[in-house]
Amino acid sequence: MKTTISLIGLLTALFNGAYAQLETEPNNGFATADEITLVDLMALVNGSIYGTGDNDYFKVNVPRAGVFDLTLNSLEGGIDGVITIFDADENELADEIESGAAPVYLRHLVCESGDY
Repeated sequence: MKTTISLIGLLTALFNGAYAQLETEPNNGFATADEITLVDLMALVNGSIYGTGDNDYFKVNVPRAGVFDLTLNSLEGGIDGVITIFDADENELADEIESGAAPVYLRHLVCESGDY
């Protein structure tokens, strides 16, 4: 059992190091949003929150319609997590909020191809 756990931990570390996209500052609004590249309709992004009022924006081009699950986790210090999805015209499509550093899940989001 220890070998399996170690292997999973190693695979997770390799995946995070090799495929994670890094957030850059400033990305506090639509004009400065970081672009996320999808690989097989998936992406892993590592970012940081720099104090009260730091809102991180990301943009992604969805090449084909699909159903997506989004997760925001590893929040520290009691930060409330928020995922909000906007279309290319900056209209809010969906949001999910959790308080106290709990993971945030936005599941079964149906997206057409296009920019979000």
